[in-house]
Amino acid sequence: MSVTLGITPEVLAGLGLPAREKLDDQRQRGAACVWCAGVLDAESAVDLGEQPPPARWFPRACQSCVTGRAWRGFLDHAMPCARCGGASGVLCETGRALSRLARGRRL
Repeated sequence: MSVTLGITPEVLAGLGLPAREKLDDQRQRGAACVWCAGVLDAESAVDLGEQPPPARWFPRACQSCVTGRAWRGFLDHAMPCARCGGASGVLCETGRALSRLARGRRL
């Protein structure tokens, strides 16, 4: 069973979701990972949520790609973010979500 993330637009931006029109049919339909094009099944897919019109679609990815992209997204996000980059150790909602995904956890 694929897992649907409670994913915000800010988290998707951190992951670097590719534009739908740049993907082949398999990746647009969610049969393959949007990044590595690896074949997905119900057990291995991470559902990245419905993307809004005008290009409504339902991208999915493999856990390995989500983990790697979330880590890079967290590092890019944390430096300029006042909460995530501060000494308090308290992360904002986006930083917390990217951190969880980077550790292979679900939202």
